[in-house]
Amino acid sequence: MSEVRAKILEGIIDGKSLRTIAAEDGMPSVSTIMRWLQDDEEWREQYARAREAGDDAMAEDIQAIADRTDLDANDKRIRVDARKWLLSKRQPKKYGDATTIKHADANGEKMEMDEVTRAARLAALAAQINRQSEQGEDAAAD
Repeated sequence: MSEVRAKILEGIIDGKSLRTIAAEDGMPSVSTIMRWLQDDEEWREQYARAREAGDDAMAEDIQAIADRTDLDANDKRIRVDARKWLLSKRQPKKYGDATTIKHADANGEKMEMDEVTRAARLAALAAQINRQSEQGEDAAAD
């Protein structure tokens, strides 16, 4: 690997943006780097691993920003929110908001249900709600 490519990967691992790296003296343009990514599978894999490490570095930066005493609260919020947003888009499974619903019983044990069981439980719950609703209406009528 060339020295230039190694420096690019180091910058990515450190959490720098590709534009920031390309702006440094002796570095290729963003379009050149993107062409390398398109044309070279080995480089693309190295870049992807470096990007994951860089994202982890960015996540660590969030704590450092929050702990800074030289920034006002709004500045901290903007910096942290920007990093959180970017991380959630780059690595949604790792840094995004959870969108799955996990079920557990009263003891915290994982509950697994097939479609038939799930449908039966939903029907039973709907029937219970209907009974409670009817009882409420009967009590109000008395």
